[in-house]
Amino acid sequence: MMISNSGHINSVANNIYINNISKTSVKLEGNVGNSGDNDQIVLSNESQEFASYLNQLSSMSTVRTDKVSFYSKKIDNNDYKIDSGNIAEKILDGCFA
Repeated sequence: MMISNSGHINSVANNIYINNISKTSVKLEGNVGNSGDNDQIVLSNESQEFASYLNQLSSMSTVRTDKVSFYSKKIDNNDYKIDSGNIAEKILDGCFA
C-alpha cells in the first residue's frame, strides 16, 4: 500500500492500523524491493512524518490535570465567574461571520 496523497492523510489518521505503525515492517519511500511472500506497508515520507506526530499525540494525556485542578479550585471557592455577555457575543459573531 502506498500512501502519497496529502489530501488523504485524515483518512489515514482514522485507520486503526496507524497506531501500530511501530510494530509493522515499514520501508522508506524509494527502498522498495522484492517482498517475497511477506506483506509490507510502504509509506511516503509525508505519511511517515504524520504517523510520528500521531503517535506523539496518542501518547499524550487526554486530561490536562493542571487545568482541571485550577478550575476545580475556582469552582469550590465560588471564584469561577462566567461572562454570559461575552459568550453570547462570541456565539453571535460565529453566526454572522
